Amino acid sequence: MSRTELTARAVVLSRRLEEVHPVMVAPTLLLLVVMAVVVALAMVIAIAAAVLTFTAGLTLVGLERALSAAALWRPKNRAEVAR
Repeated sequence: MSRTELTARAVVLSRRLEEVHPVMVAPTLLLLVVMAVVVALAMVIAIAAAVLTFTAGLTLVGLERALSAAALWRPKNRAEVAR
């Protein structure tokens, strides 16, 4: 093949590569949407886990304070109440 024929064939092949058929784009867009949904769900799960961990920590701190306050509590003597 001559150089001109090779150049002409290369031009034809490059034009074919530039043509994008909608059937070829659909799977790519579907994959993009699926990946976006998966990432969004992962973010929601991560945020929910952080909120639950924080809430559990606050609950444990509150319970610890309540139990320590209950352990230190004692009834007052009647003599102290009468004063």
